[in-house]
Amino acid sequence: GNIPSRTVKASMASASSTRSTPSSSHPDDSIAGANTILKSADVWEVTVPVTVKGRYIPGIRQPNHRRRISIEIHSLLPSFEDDSMGPVSSSPAEEKKSARKSEESEICYVRFLYPPGSMESIAGPLLKEAEKIEGFADAVIKKRLLSPFKDEKKETTLQHGARKNNDEGSSVESMLQSMDESNKKELLPFDGWFPRYKISIREFQIEGQKKKELNVSFFHKGRKKEKVLLFETESGAKEFCAIIEKNKKMQDIRSKRRLENALGGIKLESGEELTFLIDICSGTDIPRSDIGKNSDPMVSVWFNGVKIHQTDYIPNTEDPIWTLRRSSLFLWKVPAIDLFKSEDCLMFEVEDFDLGSSSTSLGAFNVSAKTLYHWNGERREFALKSLLGEKDFGKGKVALRVRRATEDDIDFMEKYERSKNKKREGSTLLQLKGGKGTIASVTTVYKKKAKEGPDQGKEIYLVRPGPDPKRKDSTTWLTKEKIEEESMAESRNWIDIGSGNLGKIFLEIIGCDGLPNMDTGGAFGNKTDAFVSIVHEDCMARTDVIADTLSPRFMPWSQRAFIFNMMRT
Repeated sequence: GNIPSRTVKASMASASSTRSTPSSSHPDDSIAGANTILKSADVWEVTVPVTVKGRYIPGIRQPNHRRRISIEIHSLLPSFEDDSMGPVSSSPAEEKKSARKSEESEICYVRFLYPPGSMESIAGPLLKEAEKIEGFADAVIKKRLLSPFKDEKKETTLQHGARKNNDEGSSVESMLQSMDESNKKELLPFDGWFPRYKISIREFQIEGQKKKELNVSFFHKGRKKEKVLLFETESGAKEFCAIIEKNKKMQDIRSKRRLENALGGIKLESGEELTFLIDICSGTDIPRSDIGKNSDPMVSVWFNGVKIHQTDYIPNTEDPIWTLRRSSLFLWKVPAIDLFKSEDCLMFEVEDFDLGSSSTSLGAFNVSAKTLYHWNGERREFALKSLLGEKDFGKGKVALRVRRATEDDIDFMEKYERSKNKKREGSTLLQLKGGKGTIASVTTVYKKKAKEGPDQGKEIYLVRPGPDPKRKDSTTWLTKEKIEEESMAESRNWIDIGSGNLGKIFLEIIGCDGLPNMDTGGAFGNKTDAFVSIVHEDCMARTDVIADTLSPRFMPWSQRAFIFNMMRT
């Protein structure tokens, strides 16, 4: 188990990478994250001692906390875009040039490796399954490394920044699948050692050095971690610091190369900003994390390690549908250059909501910068894949719609957010009339007998939500027959909403019959206050409220007529 304090594994870039071209049935396979192959690794054997308030106390007896720490350089391999998502066809010469640029693009990671003896406490129930697997080195390690990927042929790096971190095994898995048996023997720095943390160089900080002792910090799953590393020699500690410093200085150069690769010929304007309208539509076959009931799925959206949006959870369902009121729709504004510089772009994670405890990850997927840039609002489904270190449920899809936001979209969302901030019941994008509280319902007279006029002696009803503004005296009280007749007249006020330009839908809400009473005190006149909500593509609307009736009629002078501008046919 002992190795020198520094082992350099270079010239690994010559190994070919095995990757599958994404099929049309799984268009998201091409955008699951950065696809890399290990190019070189510097590895040291260290001890990570117990600390007190972040400080190492030499006098305290230390348990065996052997670790290996590596500084890894990965080559970024070319990614594939789905044919439906924009201009991706290119000549063989262009493809060869793109592949060459990709291999010139590099990403640097710092990785902690745990010794084989630590596997029992980490892997737990995976051990028995792992023992059945035949293959290289330690079968337990292989099972742990490959379990999040199942049949995938490439590395999935759903990690970035201070909030979501890719912590187990992806570069080793990618490496193993790209090398023959003789080359695998060269991987002794990883042989039988379990990769625990994988940290981007930008997130790894050396806080101080004292001889062969280093104080370091990094972020892992939203929490800052501080560790003390005891190297075997002072020169080993200095060498580690020097290589970290060298790679930090190269960040800008590497970032520029990755940017060129991500753009793939796209020309951005100076200072260009992009505003996307993102609609998280629905989920299909969402896995269960609890026994005996379906999950309560919600979706969190991450960019560069920061959560930028979260839907509400939909209780007890494997086929959730998120609506505007369930926070399905949101605007996202981002500098174009930042979008393309991001290693992982947007990550969508589905979680099972648990009250009073941390939510369970049910799977996630990435959407690349190029895909977002070319997306024009069509509905697309993405298969869920397990985050590294999380359970792989092996199923589930989420449907999205994304397009560039128009001025109408921005205005719509601003109004909706203002209405939400007022904490009013539902959305008040359009001012609604009608609706009464319990006391007002009981004390209001809705029916009486006409004492005079052409309807003398007949039962007449209070017209709701109000009379015709042009004929108040003659339309405040009407018989049932006249209310029915008036409701069939042509609508006067048409509300034009939606941002599409492919066509128009004209919709009039005339009436309802036999509604259930959702209020208490029906015998005293307190009945359902009825209205109709309509959601279409990127907009929603509501009729006026017809108070205290189970058979409402929406009058032509009320809010009942809508024109929906269609984005798609």
